Amino acid sequence: MNQGSNDKLNRMIKQILSQRNDLSESDILEKIKRKKSEVGSGFLTDLGAIYLVLNELGIKIDQKYNISIGEITSDLKGTDIECHYLSSIKLPGRTVFYVFDKEKVIRGILWGNDKKTFDGLQAGQGIILKKATIKEAQDGSFEIHMNDQSDILKKQEVINIMEACSELKTVGPGVYRGTVEGPIRELIFKRKDGSDGKGTAFFLKIGEQKIRAVIWTQKNLEIREGQELVIGPLNVKRNNYGTELSGDDSTIIIKVGPKFTLIDGDGKHFIAVNDAGKLAELEFDSAPAGKTILAKEFEMRYPNFKIYEYEEIKEENPKPMISKISGSGQELVNIEFIVLSDPAFKSNGYYEILIGDDSGEGKIVVDKENFNKLSALSVGQKVSALGVHGDGQRNFRVTNYTIIKTLK
Repeated sequence: MNQGSNDKLNRMIKQILSQRNDLSESDILEKIKRKKSEVGSGFLTDLGAIYLVLNELGIKIDQKYNISIGEITSDLKGTDIECHYLSSIKLPGRTVFYVFDKEKVIRGILWGNDKKTFDGLQAGQGIILKKATIKEAQDGSFEIHMNDQSDILKKQEVINIMEACSELKTVGPGVYRGTVEGPIRELIFKRKDGSDGKGTAFFLKIGEQKIRAVIWTQKNLEIREGQELVIGPLNVKRNNYGTELSGDDSTIIIKVGPKFTLIDGDGKHFIAVNDAGKLAELEFDSAPAGKTILAKEFEMRYPNFKIYEYEEIKEENPKPMISKISGSGQELVNIEFIVLSDPAFKSNGYYEILIGDDSGEGKIVVDKENFNKLSALSVGQKVSALGVHGDGQRNFRVTNYTIIKTLK
């Protein structure tokens, strides 16, 4: 059963409960199950069965109600839609707007230049779109159309637009959470009327997917590589670059990261963990250990961040994961091991120590500058190395950020 059918079923159950105090939700669900069993396999959904339950109970309910975005599966006229406002942009003769609910975003057009506007609404504001028409768009998604007979009712409820975030869509608009990757480029173009247009192109990493995004706006986006954004609406387009995300002046950008919890350091150099549980090296003028921060101004050479400006926040990131010697990639990791040899000085100017855990053996590599971090270790000791650089070949390099501790 799709989300729209589930929403309708739940509403009908609530209406039954409002008329029958002697019944519980589980009673109704049991009746639905029994009706489906009586009719036989292949004839009824839960939604279809509840109509038979209504007939059995002699209950009549109001079939007219506000639909949610999740219930939009076909063209409709004169319907009322309960949703949350995302953003809008005024154009000649119309206002293009976007609304959302439960990981789904839909585009709408308010035709005309009358007084009905979305002015004063904040992103996430609950609204009801009265007497709206739903039409299928050319790309297979659905659009909302409103005119001078329509109305916009404001509700008290306001939710976080992060509830609209979803995985990458194949059609239609969406809100996404991703990390900015370079290069970030400014685009200049000529409009049909001869005026100059401007855009900003960059790559957005959404989960494991890296996709090009272009925001067509005169505004300076003030984004930088390594920032984590909640951004939308963005429309899916296909061009010479393949699949691309496209936004405009209606696009909202909320900077939600990078966020780091500072684990340990000397006041200026810290090993930190981000909200995905991965380690990073942070350099500050000064910062307190144990705090979680939102980096606002920074330079990045991953996994190293030089932080110029930050804001302390109350959230706490997950603790760093413990990696195994075998299987660690080319990344900054946290490993626990047993020392298997004394340090050996190599011709390349580095010291090497043989180490092991239950996945296999490897080496700790350290230069003369940081050798004092390992000089007190002895064969057989259990050791934690927080923030060592793995090379994917079971070699782990110690830096001036690495925290070495012996374990009991």
